[in-house]
Amino acid sequence: MALPPPPASHRNQDVELQFSHHWTDWLHAMYKRKLSSIADVSAEVPADGDVVSYDSASSTWVSEPPSGTWISLGALTTTSGGTPILWSSIPAGVKHLRLTLLQISTDGANNIRVRFGDEDGIDSTNYGSASCRFTASAVATDSSTTYFDVYRTAAADIYSGIIDFTWSSGHLWVASGNYSDNSGPPAGTTSGYCDLPKELTQVQVSVSADLWDGGAAELWYQQP
Repeated sequence: MALPPPPASHRNQDVELQFSHHWTDWLHAMYKRKLSSIADVSAEVPADGDVVSYDSASSTWVSEPPSGTWISLGALTTTSGGTPILWSSIPAGVKHLRLTLLQISTDGANNIRVRFGDEDGIDSTNYGSASCRFTASAVATDSSTTYFDVYRTAAADIYSGIIDFTWSSGHLWVASGNYSDNSGPPAGTTSGYCDLPKELTQVQVSVSADLWDGGAAELWYQQP
């Protein structure tokens, strides 16, 4: 049996509860707020820290992580072969994404490419991106108008790091990230923007003519 709705006198008010530790704590919080008289309840237990609210449009209780929580769009995706990594279910309204790279490498010296997409597919235009690779004795730079650039110059470049993407306005996203080699220099940075025609729905990580030969990637979004 699902939780009963709050009484009519409360349904036009913002009803939001912070769940913590135990199911009984949540029931007690509801009782104290006099939202309903709960008798026989057998509903799914919300996760620790979830915010529970009543959606009057669907007449149901909704449990979701609190605003600001980072949520993975799937376990670490191991890279292999030449197949691009694709996350195709970016939730609507998301304003912050984080791409984590863990010892990611290829069998050649080509750049790693991060591309955004909308309902019409992956976008290969509308970018302005610059990246640099530096060692103790040299700095090399690269740029692209067709993807977010992770600059590499050798098959031995094995990168771990984080690239953050932040929504700016409309369908415009900006990026900034840092990463380093598994065993020390080189290290690198990247920054840029992508101005999509429509709302972001997918993210792709690929490499040009090389094959993936190690490492993993994971994409996260921040709960609005």
